[in-house]
Amino acid sequence: MKYCWLMLFSLMAIAEEAPKALDVSPSTTLSARLQLSEATLKLDAILLDGKQLQSTEIQNLRTRSGGTGGDDVGNGGDELRKEFLFLGDQILQEMEHKELRNKLEAVLNIRRVLVVNSLSVRRGNEEFKMKSVAVEGVILLDAAAWSPIDGLLSPGHDPRFEMLKLMAEAQGLNSTEEQLLHSWHVLSPRQGQIWCPVQIERTKLSVITKDFEATHATSIAGAEEAALELCQVQGYANCRIAESSVRGFGAAKPYANVQGQKFRAELKSSSEIKQERCEAVRQCETVHEWAPSGQVRPAAFVTLEREASKSCR
Repeated sequence: MKYCWLMLFSLMAIAEEAPKALDVSPSTTLSARLQLSEATLKLDAILLDGKQLQSTEIQNLRTRSGGTGGDDVGNGGDELRKEFLFLGDQILQEMEHKELRNKLEAVLNIRRVLVVNSLSVRRGNEEFKMKSVAVEGVILLDAAAWSPIDGLLSPGHDPRFEMLKLMAEAQGLNSTEEQLLHSWHVLSPRQGQIWCPVQIERTKLSVITKDFEATHATSIAGAEEAALELCQVQGYANCRIAESSVRGFGAAKPYANVQGQKFRAELKSSSEIKQERCEAVRQCETVHEWAPSGQVRPAAFVTLEREASKSCR
């Protein structure tokens, strides 16, 4: 299978004088199977040491990470980041896709790769540990998960494909799946297990949207304030003004309509979990097929096939 992909890519490369989009497979199928990261998240969903992350905190982290200072005192951030940047530089040197390589180079900067003690994400009322995430142009790494001693940067692990995805996300490149796979494929093989998780979260987040309307005797601003207060008092988040104006004949009355959201975490059904697990396994099969020649042992494909037989029937 792997060599079929290689032959197809070679034929397409010859057919185009200056290929920019490495469309080596049906992009709709591949894009559906290949997620670019562990998660691409909004800032307000990310927690550092259990507290909601703010833009100012990212700027503070970037300032603290300059020079010789660590990210979090005592977390080994300097050494970890040094290993990450060194391996990232090796990846870029081996890449053949120059356009993508040039875009990713800017990420390998001491102020854009940050190490934190605890990284997690809130979904509904639940909190999930994260190994890494790219947000607002910065890569955040959990110190324990990426430890050079016993984490993803330690011997026996190969996090290069995960690093490629993080770098692409930090640069806002969300449509480069084919380019990433090709760049991953041409890297030198190395010892170590490829990071490709198939664990599935058992909860899902439902969003409930509700409209709130209020009027005011004299001003639109007063109507907007009253509608926003209604939304917030009833426990809704992300309250925003959807519409505000005046209406009625004769003495027109100012009014405002506000929309708010509530988030509810609930358990997924067994069929949903099975389907998502199957998709994760298929994604890992794609990554394994494109791995550098000789990187993946037959036993790894056997393990994925067993997972597929359980989840994709």
